[in-house]
Amino acid sequence: MSHTNLSVAVDLYDRHLPLFGGQVAPADGLNLTFLEVGMAPPRRHGINRHKRMLVDREFDAAEVSLASFLVARDQGMDDLVALPIFPRRLFSQNHIFVSDRSGIFDPNDLVGRKVAIWAFQVTMSVLAKGDLKRDYGVDWRDIHWLTQNPEEIRMDYGNDVRIEQLPIGYDVVAALLEGEIDAYINPHPPEAIMTPNQGIRRLFPEWRETTGAYFRKHGYFPIMHVLAVKRELLAYHPGLPTN
Repeated sequence: MSHTNLSVAVDLYDRHLPLFGGQVAPADGLNLTFLEVGMAPPRRHGINRHKRMLVDREFDAAEVSLASFLVARDQGMDDLVALPIFPRRLFSQNHIFVSDRSGIFDPNDLVGRKVAIWAFQVTMSVLAKGDLKRDYGVDWRDIHWLTQNPEEIRMDYGNDVRIEQLPIGYDVVAALLEGEIDAYINPHPPEAIMTPNQGIRRLFPEWRETTGAYFRKHGYFPIMHVLAVKRELLAYHPGLPTN
């Protein structure tokens, strides 16, 4: 491993444009290559950023899922360090979509229903499950979860939760429109799902007011991603997090 030529994988957000455009100069002695690696959709340097860092260790530093990072740490991973840099923050309330055919108008209506998610371990899924239980009294174990993708870090979720893996290529939007599934939680909602008046709507129609009230009540903007760095790099560059 080179300790001066470092690869950093992040998604293509507006706040990252100065990194890709070279407007941010690294500390002396470091050469940083910023790679556009997405989750959904793919970017210039591919997709599956979380797995490529948390499992394959492909990069020197990368933006990764907070939830998957914590699962990996719980399973003994110690060669990556999460820096207090949070490239992505989201509220859950504006990422919960329901089918008009479902008859769901309140969080409690989700009990016993089929709810599709990107993956059970995705930070948005974890946040939404926690918010539903804490703020609305909806136990996530009372929902039938349908996952679109394998988990980044394998783990045992126990026998008290119902999780079903959807077939590869399953069209969640079409299933929502047909009423085959009742709701969908996704940090990257497809463009088709954002089209108004097509049979899919947000569970919280006044989502700006709802998320504002959430922030005032709890005092934080939920973290989705952290910047993970290989621990050995910090031994060579202890000032790396601030430089």
